[in-house]
Amino acid sequence: LTLSLRADGIRTAVVSNKADPMAKQIVGSLFPASAFDEVFGMREGIAPKPNPEALLRICKAWGVEPGSCAIQR
Repeated sequence: LTLSLRADGIRTAVVSNKADPMAKQIVGSLFPASAFDEVFGMREGIAPKPNPEALLRICKAWGVEPGSCAIQR
């Protein structure tokens, strides 16, 4: 599904409560490098999920309204 979305020009991201380096390593080992535009793991000063702070930061960086995004859990 992720690669299909990407092929249609839809940006994708992973937000994880795992430490950022570990999240990147795990996602990189399971998916092709082109599967996601961003992998956002736990970072100092960012509240963990279910707080939406990481998602809102991605939306702001990408210039998209949060209401126009879909979340898959």
